[in-house]
Amino acid sequence: MRQEKNIVVVVIAALAGLAVFRWLGGAPLGVDSAVYRAGALAVLRGQPLYEPLLALDPKSALELPNQFWE
Repeated sequence: MRQEKNIVVVVIAALAGLAVFRWLGGAPLGVDSAVYRAGALAVLRGQPLYEPLLALDPKSALELPNQFWE
């Protein structure tokens, strides 16, 4: 049991090390990470997340959170 736990810890540490190595090397982010990062940056800058969607189809956009229009 102890040996299995050690193997799991080594694998997790290796994956985390590989991720940090790629990040420091400037590897591009994956699609999900890039989308989450863009959303976080928009929130930090105070930019609306859903307002651009109103231009596409205002009728379907009515179901989106309405924090900016209240």
